[in-house]
Amino acid sequence: MIKPVTLPASAICDDCGAKFKKIRKHQRFCSARCRINAWRTATADPQKISEIDRRLKVVEKKLGITT
Repeated sequence: MIKPVTLPASAICDDCGAKFKKIRKHQRFCSARCRINAWRTATADPQKISEIDRRLKVVEKKLGITT
C-alpha cells in the first residue's frame, strides 16, 4: 500500500520570498515566473550583467535618479 505524502501547509518562494501553498513535494517557487527568473539569474553571463548595470547607471545619472 502506498502511503500518502503530506505537504507542508505553506512554503517561502526561493526567488521572491512570497508565502505560498505547495502543490508538489519539492516545489521551491510560487510561480513559473519566479522559477524562470531564478534560472535566468543563475545562468546569466556576469559580463553582460555588468554591462547592463553600467548602462543603467548612465541612464539614472541623466535622469537625476539616485540609488
